[in-house]
Amino acid sequence: MILSQTAFQNQTIAQKGVIAPPAAQRTKIQKGDRTQTNKLFFVCPFSFLDAYLMEKFGYDIQIYSTVTGYNELEHAEEIQQLRALVANSGITEIYLTIHSNCPIIHNFLVGNGIKAQWINRKIQTIFDQIENKSEFQKMPLQSQKLHLSKAMAEHQMIELMRPSVLGDLIKVQEIKFHFYELKLELPYQARVSF
Repeated sequence: MILSQTAFQNQTIAQKGVIAPPAAQRTKIQKGDRTQTNKLFFVCPFSFLDAYLMEKFGYDIQIYSTVTGYNELEHAEEIQQLRALVANSGITEIYLTIHSNCPIIHNFLVGNGIKAQWINRKIQTIFDQIENKSEFQKMPLQSQKLHLSKAMAEHQMIELMRPSVLGDLIKVQEIKFHFYELKLELPYQARVSF
């Protein structure tokens, strides 16, 4: 798990025991002269989407980078950090990014694989659940990447909703999920290798 600078700051604040804001402040939180939105974006750490998302949604959003969803969230410490971030930031909206420029998905689909075998196994598990494999194989590579990214985002949402991850906070904070599909190809995709 890799935390953006904002998420890292919030993690540090959470460790100091700051409690979640009252329900009346959930839509926006006042911090000095500026207003903080309560959006949390889950992104692939190798897609370099932080700057793009901040430009589009504001520089006060929370960004949580994780490889293939929640492999590392199987560990109690990461789950605790994520829960603290969500509670202490008053998150009310979670965005799961869907895009075709994730180099991990690209390497998986072209058969290059990734050195971290647990990532390959996780993606393979999600890939195996895709229906109509023959139709999938006929798609252009960009469409395959987008389709697999959607399947992974759906898997992320299911894992987040588990009571042991964020299920109870989702209910208490009335968190809404959004799938955010990016319609862009980033020029630096080819420079990332594993």
